[in-house]
Amino acid sequence: MELILNNILSRIFLILRNNEKEVIYIKTNKKVKNEFSPFLKWAWGKRQILNELEKHLPKEFNNYFEPFLWWWSFYFNLKSKNLIIWNSYLNDYNTELINTYQIIQNNPNRLLKYLEEYKQKNSSEFFYEIRDWDRKNWFKYKSKIKRAARFIYLNKTCFNGIWRVNSKWQNNVPYWKNANPSIYSEENIFSCNDILNKNTFLYSWDFKEILKKAKKWDFIFLDPPYDPISETANFTSYNGFTFCRKMQEDVYKTFKKLDKKGCYIMMTNNSTKFIQDRFKDYISKYWENIIPVKRYINCQWDKRNSVEEIIIKNY
Repeated sequence: MELILNNILSRIFLILRNNEKEVIYIKTNKKVKNEFSPFLKWAWGKRQILNELEKHLPKEFNNYFEPFLWWWSFYFNLKSKNLIIWNSYLNDYNTELINTYQIIQNNPNRLLKYLEEYKQKNSSEFFYEIRDWDRKNWFKYKSKIKRAARFIYLNKTCFNGIWRVNSKWQNNVPYWKNANPSIYSEENIFSCNDILNKNTFLYSWDFKEILKKAKKWDFIFLDPPYDPISETANFTSYNGFTFCRKMQEDVYKTFKKLDKKGCYIMMTNNSTKFIQDRFKDYISKYWENIIPVKRYINCQWDKRNSVEEIIIKNY
């Protein structure tokens, strides 16, 4: 009954930001599409293999955990099809990404206002002006709504939608010259708002910490930064640090702990020798699936080759 009421009723959010009182009217009864288009562009997105992943869902599970949320999560696909009944716990160490999700969840109208403003101002000069906000001492005090709009704008206008930062957590991706980029879809923002307001909790913690909340019968989808297929293919530093082999080991150890708890776990990664060797017990005992996936990083289309991803689970 509570979920039905949440879908029918509109909510009024009173927000105090920068000494300015804003009354935000959020419509939560908008029609939700069965299939979403990502509100962010991501070269490593899961859209190519969503149907394959869905085939390997547990028949039943309690809470849903996605500790590596990234740009376009498996969560939206499952939630829009009512395949998640209990609570959802979404997490990513990228604080700007989680802030963006939280603003869509709580304040989409105000976000859309700034997105339209940034769309009208779009140019190479404006791009670098807004990109360089994170070089300023005042950036952390900037309105969370403006930071969310900045995050989406940069994602839609930078090279291939890559979010890459240096060791100081400063974005350093160049402008992608596109005459008319699609910055946002109002319908899609409200659809995501509707989904995120259904028993969904957002965090920006270390993945090991958020997974301490998981209990028996919960389902965890692990989509960590991938083990590189070569030294030159190692792009795992979108958070200001490199997701190294030691961290891949942490994922493996966490996988084992969750398995002992009685959780259902499904993981995707590059099908490298290291990953196959590390998870060989699960691969041999349960099942594995190798999927060819196209990667969209190289600026030359003829060099965008397929790579192999592996699905590993404990059930």
